[in-house]
This record gives sequence, structure tokens and C-alpha cells, in this order.
Amino acid sequence: MPGLSARIGEQWCFDAALWWNERHEHTNAARKRQGELQSRARTGPLSPDEAWECAQLTEELDGVDSALALYRDLVEEELEDPRPRFALGRLLLARGDDAGIYHLDGAMELDADAVMPACKLAADFLTRRGRDVEARPYAERAAHRRELLDREHEGRSSPGGEARYRQALAPAGR
Repeated sequence: MPGLSARIGEQWCFDAALWWNERHEHTNAARKRQGELQSRARTGPLSPDEAWECAQLTEELDGVDSALALYRDLVEEELEDPRPRFALGRLLLARGDDAGIYHLDGAMELDADAVMPACKLAADFLTRRGRDVEARPYAERAAHRRELLDREHEGRSSPGGEARYRQALAPAGR
């Protein structure tokens, strides 16, 4: 058994080093891109997609506090883009702020692909606070959406649709 234990330890060290190197390279590339976007923002407005990318990178690299203001600005400037509404709603709920539900509702109005992940966030938030009656419509809406997708697409959602919101449910940087 000592040989097996040593091999497992060596493999774990190898895997951990590989992960760390990949993460380090990703972080360096993200920092570089964030710097480029911030420099460009100082000389003129960014495109909506560039501003969105900058906000996401800021959340990942600098944390929620820094990203909140950027997401709020995007919500005000890009009234028809559900992504910043979803992100702002997600972060506000994570901070215990009910205003996040308003932003998630707005994202769902703009993009049906936001329904299931937004409903999950809202229902979980409300349930954790003992507000089951308020959570129920969100859980029902998500179930209805799942049934609709199953019937219409035989279990397949639109390409790139709900996946971008599922990714947003994961903590930044993962």
C-alpha cells in the first residue's frame, strides 16, 4: 500500500500544479484584457459587449464590490440587454438585497433563457428567508419553462441560451 499511496500523492501534486498553472495563465490573460478595456474606457465609451466583458472581468478579478457599479451602469445604459440585469440581480441577492429579484424579473422579461436560472436564484433566496409563499411562483415558473423546453425541443435548449446563465450561477473565477 505505501507504493499506491505515494503514486496517488504524486498524481494529486501533478494535477494540482497543472490546475494552478492553467488558472495562473487565465488570470494573467484576464488581467491584461481588463487593463486594455479600462484604458480604452478612459479615452471613450466602450461598446456594449466590451463594457459587459469589462464588468465580468472586474467581478472575477476584483470582486463583487467593484463589479456592482459597472453592472448598474450597464443596466441603465443597455435597457434591452438581459445579461447585466441578471448579473446585478444575482449579486444583490447574494448580498441579501431583495432588489435583486426586480433585476432578475427584468432579465426574464427580456430573455426567456434567463427564466430557469433566475427563478432558481429568486426561489432559493426567498426560501432561505422563510418566504415560501413568495418563492412558490418562481419554482412553478421554472418548472413550467422546463416542461415547455422538454416538449418543444425534446430536452434541448437553444444553443448558448440558458448555458450562459447557468455559468453565471457559478462563483466568479471558476
